[in-house]
Amino acid sequence: MSNEGQFANKGVHYCTKCDAPFYQGRITATVGVGGYLLESGILLSRMASKVYLIYKGGGLGGDKDMIETIKKKENVELVPNTSIKSISGNNVLQELTIVDSTGVEKTIPVEGLFIEMGSKINLDFVKDLVAINSRGEIEVTDGGKTSHQAIFAAGDATNIPYKQIISACGDGAAAGLTAFNYIEKLKGKSGVRADWKKTIGDTVFHY
Repeated sequence: MSNEGQFANKGVHYCTKCDAPFYQGRITATVGVGGYLLESGILLSRMASKVYLIYKGGGLGGDKDMIETIKKKENVELVPNTSIKSISGNNVLQELTIVDSTGVEKTIPVEGLFIEMGSKINLDFVKDLVAINSRGEIEVTDGGKTSHQAIFAAGDATNIPYKQIISACGDGAAAGLTAFNYIEKLKGKSGVRADWKKTIGDTVFHY
């Protein structure tokens, strides 16, 4: 769609979980595929006054229970067989121009647009070295350990349940320390402790 980059974080967003709270009582739209679109629509429906659910196909894809839930939402309008042609506004997003499969165009007022097309994790370089689940994520345990003793992973590429920057950063720090300890032990050293503490008298102080 034209002008998408111009309105990034000025009405156009790529993470409904992150930015939906900014649109309490406002008019929004979400465009995408499958479960990503359904989840976005359901979340927005709890906050926005109006949600346009835009998708190219004739029917919704994904979990049947989620589909039934979205259909029952009174503030959600399903917009099938449609794509977004352009977006416009003065400094911030104000409207979308959509076009259906027959070529008919329509302009709708929208303050927030959420693009939920999913994501693809590029793990070709490790796919034969570590265990990867059916969703294409690296399986990790505590500290970012994988099925390979010398490979550690963190963030959205792993099976963490929440794909959020703050979660990825925390897991990245833990994986980094685990990797450091692994190298230190190869050198015959003890590595760093995960829990720093000091006992003074009967009291244990954690740092």
